[in-house]
Amino acid sequence: MPKESVTVSGAPSGFESAIVCSIWRHIEACESAVVPGTVSANVYACLNVITSGDVKICSTSGESLPRIFLTGSFTAPVKTFASAPMNSLSIVFQPWLLKSWFDLDLKNMVNAIIDAAYVPRLTDPVVVDALRSATFQPDLLESALKILSIPQSDSGQEANKMANLLLETQSISETASRYGISVRQLERRFARNFGLSPKEWLRIKRFEGSLIKLSHDIASLANVAAEAGYADQSHMTRDYRRATGFTPRQTKEGMNKETPGYWAFKPAKVMA
Repeated sequence: MPKESVTVSGAPSGFESAIVCSIWRHIEACESAVVPGTVSANVYACLNVITSGDVKICSTSGESLPRIFLTGSFTAPVKTFASAPMNSLSIVFQPWLLKSWFDLDLKNMVNAIIDAAYVPRLTDPVVVDALRSATFQPDLLESALKILSIPQSDSGQEANKMANLLLETQSISETASRYGISVRQLERRFARNFGLSPKEWLRIKRFEGSLIKLSHDIASLANVAAEAGYADQSHMTRDYRRATGFTPRQTKEGMNKETPGYWAFKPAKVMA
């Protein structure tokens, strides 16, 4: 079994409202080693840089992922197969940056993977070199982001306000009322900023909250389910199968036993 090491860091200084976290993944050389992995459903976007190795989706005979690519939010798990030795960097960021930084339509980015070759911002040699350097030297990430970033528009502030209010109320109609707009207007604005509907976003955020609790909590799965807002443990299990392809117990064991392939779940272990 190949050895996989994963390092997760929070947002660099000055990028706290834009960057969620960054994940460095390294798989040591091992003859004929293919490591299956899973990226769970999530509400974020991600910029991925692969500097060595090969990653495929769905099966080992499938098409390889580009060396640099963008993804939007995922509403279902994505299975990957990585060939060792491999090095990669995944920068997880708020979805509205897909528009302001890369001029991409968020609604078209849900469950999508876009080759950097089709994104002008990511064909700039200076940007590419900076991102590749940060894959090997994490302390260069901040400077790479400064080269890549474009000053945020007001959309980030609006998106944060909507998201925080929706999390607080857990109600689409109440959020719309407190925001001073109709439900339909809220749904349109939310989709423009997140790609997802408010209902789908809330479902995935509930899963995210439970995943954080699951990675830290030694309490029973039933208690985790209750604290995360599920009706009961069975409800959480159904949602986990939908979001990850695993049960909550399998997910917890994979994270805690450092099982190769659970790299995308690691941020939950370092998030409060």
